Amino acid sequence: RNSLCHTLNNIACSQGHYTMSTSPLPPNSTSGTDRRKIKRRRSSSVGKRRKSLEPPSDEIGDRSLLSLSNDDIDYDMEDQHLRFDNVVKVFATVQEPDFVTPWQTLGVESATGSGVVIETPQNGKLLILTAAHVISDSTFLQCQRVGVENPDKHIASVFAVCHEADLALLEVDVDKDDEFWQDLEPAKLLEDCPLLRSVVLVAGFPVGGEELSITEGVVSRIEGQSYSHSQRYLLAVTVDAAINEGNSGGPVFNDSGGLVGIAFQALQGAENTGHIIPPPVIKHFIKGVTTLSGPDEYKGYPADGIKMQQLTNSCLRSYYNLSDSIRGVLVTDVFYNNTCHGILQKNDILTHVDGRSVANNGTVAYGKYGRGDVSIIFT
Repeated sequence: RNSLCHTLNNIACSQGHYTMSTSPLPPNSTSGTDRRKIKRRRSSSVGKRRKSLEPPSDEIGDRSLLSLSNDDIDYDMEDQHLRFDNVVKVFATVQEPDFVTPWQTLGVESATGSGVVIETPQNGKLLILTAAHVISDSTFLQCQRVGVENPDKHIASVFAVCHEADLALLEVDVDKDDEFWQDLEPAKLLEDCPLLRSVVLVAGFPVGGEELSITEGVVSRIEGQSYSHSQRYLLAVTVDAAINEGNSGGPVFNDSGGLVGIAFQALQGAENTGHIIPPPVIKHFIKGVTTLSGPDEYKGYPADGIKMQQLTNSCLRSYYNLSDSIRGVLVTDVFYNNTCHGILQKNDILTHVDGRSVANNGTVAYGKYGRGDVSIIFT
């Protein structure tokens, strides 16, 4: 239907019963984006060579000047209203499949990651939120709290997992009044993404040490990214705080202590480019597994189910008799029994989604300064 303009409002994405698109990336993505090396940040058991940063012996001088006593170090983890007692370290015994000889598995390895304790809003159940690739292919899980007198490990099990969004919920096999949960304040997940240039704190257990590490940075970008664990294109927040192996699943707080994301990957070959999973993606997962359908019935994130072409070419716009006031994208295909099946048709012009204007390059405004691919709105 040439030059027919459609406004698509309030697609029921939260119902979770639509089938997924066969293409995990947005319709306007390029092959150059696919070739970027994005690495997940689970720390494996493979030993890493440690490089000494000590000065030469003739430059050390009096070592007593370099030493610090316990009185000189502030161990207060609740300073400035920030609490990190809800951060946990996740230990995983991993046995990955062997795709060359699929009738057997690879050798047993150990891996570590990070997590944060949250409380479900429905029944007050305490769970540990982490990244799915931290516990992927695991056969045994343990969790360890930070900043407590008894740092014993406790056995944990998977409550729910969504590999699509690289998220997982763990439950510790202890009662709610057990010592593991004492003097603990669950993290409070915020409603929306942090603002650009807002301060964020990445907490976790990266390589280079055994205790809690906290790095600081700012939000540098908000847009859709390809999640390396599933290759699904979802909303992500880019921060310049250090995210290293072992940080995966760790919480990211704002300067007021609110949970604004989960660290999960970093871009190799670039400086200070780490990605965190934002609150809208996390909330969809938590709500789906705790209220709507339960962990076993959760369907994941819906997709638009269409193929689109940008309308930036003047000749193409002239062919479809589009005036300069009409902006949007051309629908080139609609997948059967998917989100937009029966709503959109081939050769339709998609101008709005959920009340948001679609630009000719297939993006919609997100926040004050950012734009994202229109497929983000459907998730």
